[in-house]
Amino acid sequence: STDLEGTIQVSSLEAISGALKLVTIPWGFYKPLYRVRVPAGVRQGTRLRLSGMGRMDPDTGRKGDLFLTVDIKNAL
Repeated sequence: STDLEGTIQVSSLEAISGALKLVTIPWGFYKPLYRVRVPAGVRQGTRLRLSGMGRMDPDTGRKGDLFLTVDIKNAL
């Protein structure tokens, strides 16, 4: 699959107010850095989709998506 999956950790305050985070999702020797906007009011376990930010299919040239699961530090 050309889709990538990972986790993004945010603080309780970032979850409430929203934030811009930098995330590295390693795959193979390549470790791309992504800028991810976390929406205000996000909840623990929410799955964010970044369209077109996954791996490129060598046959079609199309890029998959990046899915990030939100992990809130100190979540209750």
